Amino acid sequence: MEFDFSSAKTKKKNLSIGLHAVYCLHADSSYDVRKNYRGFEEWIVLRTFAGEGRLKLEGHPEIRVTAGTLLYFRHQDVRRYCCAGDIWYFYWFEFACEERLGFPLNTLMPIDSPEHEQEDCRTILELLRREEEDATPRASAFLCLLFYKWRMSLGAGEKKSPYHQLIRQILHEVNSCSDGNVSVRSMAGNAGLCERRFRQVFEQEMGMSPKKYLESMKMKTAEALLQNTSMLLGEISERLGYCNSFHFSRRFQATHGVPPSQYRKK
Repeated sequence: MEFDFSSAKTKKKNLSIGLHAVYCLHADSSYDVRKNYRGFEEWIVLRTFAGEGRLKLEGHPEIRVTAGTLLYFRHQDVRRYCCAGDIWYFYWFEFACEERLGFPLNTLMPIDSPEHEQEDCRTILELLRREEEDATPRASAFLCLLFYKWRMSLGAGEKKSPYHQLIRQILHEVNSCSDGNVSVRSMAGNAGLCERRFRQVFEQEMGMSPKKYLESMKMKTAEALLQNTSMLLGEISERLGYCNSFHFSRRFQATHGVPPSQYRKK
């Protein structure tokens, strides 16, 4: 008999994000937008890769947005944003979220670029324009992953282990996979490590076992599919790599306390 067990260090839930729009801008000196947005509660994350811009939020001094920074703010507070020089290359994400992100609000944050970051941004943009029923939930899940990458990059000054980049590469491959048929064995093989060593390295880097990580990613994708699509439970379970809908429902209820059908109604 084999038995494995782990429990969360905190009771904090994963983020639940509904992505509405993504803009990729290579702006020039003529770019100047003024607005008086009074819609429903919506959040913006602005990621600048090159050049500079200026952003005015109601009740706050103008912010000079420089390259290599991240800014998190409410959409309804935006009054003006414009290019501050010859170029301003940035991504602008609009989304709804049940809770605040783990970033300071209205504060410019210098963040080192995580590996494959611009590829991830482009993937989110491309997913959101697709017509498939599950494209928007997948884009939202991918944005959620990017948020976690940015959080980790905020601590980039800390000494990294020799396996840091290897694990990040494996995570990128896992989260770029279109289906749920990823195993710990395949992850270890891609890393060039035996399973036992891979589990040790992964847990040191991520604070959880690779099995737990894969399960959490499946559950996050399942949440998005249940909230934003009409896919049948059998279709979702097949999409996520479960052997049948019964097994998927049992795992979902163990994680969320309610079966997926009831979660969708709520």
